[in-house]
Amino acid sequence: MKQKLLVAMIAVVVGLSLAQKVDINKAMSALKQDKQVTLLKEVKLPPPPPQRSAEKKYEVRVRNEADEVFNYIIFLAAPKGKRYFNLYSVRFEDSYSFDNALYGLGYLTGFLMRACLGLTEESTKKLVNWFSEKVEQIQERGIGDFSRDFGPVEMSLMGGVRFDKSGHLIVVLQRKGEPGKNWPQWCER
Repeated sequence: MKQKLLVAMIAVVVGLSLAQKVDINKAMSALKQDKQVTLLKEVKLPPPPPQRSAEKKYEVRVRNEADEVFNYIIFLAAPKGKRYFNLYSVRFEDSYSFDNALYGLGYLTGFLMRACLGLTEESTKKLVNWFSEKVEQIQERGIGDFSRDFGPVEMSLMGGVRFDKSGHLIVVLQRKGEPGKNWPQWCER
């Protein structure tokens, strides 16, 4: 179990190194080119709710280190009247192996953290360490719902593992403030 978590954390670091562009379409195109990603498809959404100016949703399949493919959903949201996305989530649902699905979740979360959140290496390490601790607690307890404010980003993590080791997990990252000096890299629609 700890080995799978370590692999997931390595996947976050690998995902972090992939980010290239600020334009969300170019960033997703770069992600689609990666050999670990076997499918990346945008899902058509209805108009966003009044508090949002845009929302995007992607279905993604990622191949893990054991050559297994798992399904994920990426969701992005932009505040009302803005072009930049400040809310990001990655999730897997009803995965037959919670542990093995962690790789793709870490991979995609790392990609979004680097491409869209403009975090320093120190901030990223804090988020990754906290993520690791909380995933371990979910694995031990069978369920968990956690949230922490890291200054420029708030991270939430919710999930559960069943007795047969299947499960679900969602990571939500919300960037505070406006793009600029303290948010040097962001994704726009």
